[in-house]
Amino acid sequence: WTGSSPRSLTLAGENLYFTADNGQHGRELWKVNTDVPFFNYDAVRVKDIHPGASGSNAASLTAAGDRLYFSADDGTNGKELWTSMGTTSTTQMVSNLVASGSSNPARLKWGGDHLFFTAEIDADSGREILAVRDISETTGYAPEIVYLSNDTVDPRPLSFSGGDMYIRDSSGDILFYWNPSMEVMGVVQIHTWHSYQNLTVVSDNHLAVNVSWNVMFDGTYLSSLFTTGHYEALYLTIIPPDVNGFYSMNGDGPMMAEVIGGVGKPIGWASTAYYWTETSWDACQDFLDAHPLDTQNLDNSCFGNVQNSMTMVSLDQHILFSANPSNFGGVELASVYLPHMHDSSPYRCPIGPTAMTCE
Repeated sequence: WTGSSPRSLTLAGENLYFTADNGQHGRELWKVNTDVPFFNYDAVRVKDIHPGASGSNAASLTAAGDRLYFSADDGTNGKELWTSMGTTSTTQMVSNLVASGSSNPARLKWGGDHLFFTAEIDADSGREILAVRDISETTGYAPEIVYLSNDTVDPRPLSFSGGDMYIRDSSGDILFYWNPSMEVMGVVQIHTWHSYQNLTVVSDNHLAVNVSWNVMFDGTYLSSLFTTGHYEALYLTIIPPDVNGFYSMNGDGPMMAEVIGGVGKPIGWASTAYYWTETSWDACQDFLDAHPLDTQNLDNSCFGNVQNSMTMVSLDQHILFSANPSNFGGVELASVYLPHMHDSSPYRCPIGPTAMTCE
């Protein structure tokens, strides 16, 4: 490389932060104040965190409203979690988590007034997941650190949805969730024929949606069902669990699941009117509950073999993704209409091009 090699451009408030090496102070934190006309932009170093040519190697820049969080090494305390509001005085270490070494914070994720991150804070080989509660700036910066778990191998904060932060432990592909009212993390489970199993997540690919009822149902036949509130859910790819211990859905191919409030559901579509006259896009779960051994029809009624390396996108009133359903014979573009159920028990609205009414 030649030049300063700017990296990790991150916008927090009116400041565009990045790291750069000016050839004299090593890689440090820099910013551009965007609250000026574009042609008056000027890059300035926020702080010389590690004086000298080696630099602090600032990394993992993450916006939390107007505040920035990142990892850095000041040359004295090792690599720890830092924060900044764009000035020298507000650029400070959040906490020296390891007194005689580095905690190596990573996988920073902001959600619900908390910064979630992983760190090495004890002598074992695992990483722990922690959260920083950001106190109001009017009282000064007084962060509170919460320890969410211990001795997990590779926790990965994914998304904040419905008041919960969802966290994948990639060592066992198990999905966890946490909110400020919980003392410890909970395990996301999936319902399989009168029992619950831990949700097995295929990859870090996911999508969190938060949509207003008014926006979602404006001009549709479901507009009278909802008047206020939001629809919040997490969508990700899973390996369907075994049914009764000896049958599995879609030949263990990955499929899409929806998670709300710590409970996961596989998602499919209504392909046979005989089975789906009063069901919705969660047809897989309905079929699994009613016909746990009929795997042939189940294969033809689910979004099978979802491409877990492909990004899921929320567009208008749908989740778009790539999948290879068993009855199509190839990878195609698929969609799920949101939301796909409501609480008018015992019946739920059918969703799709043939749905005309909802009693």
